[in-house]
Amino acid sequence: MTHPSVPFVLLADAAFPLQKHIMKPYPFKNMSKEQRIFNYRLSRGRRVIENAFGILSNRFRVFLTPINLDKDKVILITQACCALHNFLRSNTEIQAIDKDDDITPNE
Repeated sequence: MTHPSVPFVLLADAAFPLQKHIMKPYPFKNMSKEQRIFNYRLSRGRRVIENAFGILSNRFRVFLTPINLDKDKVILITQACCALHNFLRSNTEIQAIDKDDDITPNE
């Protein structure tokens, strides 16, 4: 079974210019129903990505400032952080937040 080739794109907000590799929402003026649905789904996709990078940034502070390395090294750093994050999630005791907002291990 063959799957169609789907190009990689960046999901952006309205502040970005429309380019071949960037998906941005339709302008809010006079939108059709299909365009409103597209904007909603694009927004949901962006939220998922923002949440994922928020989690990584909180755990690995390297993402809080620009990484001034070549693209291949940035990709390796990101992949390593994702792998380490997944390892830590699956091999660390689950933690709960108590009523005083202190994080304590579950017993």
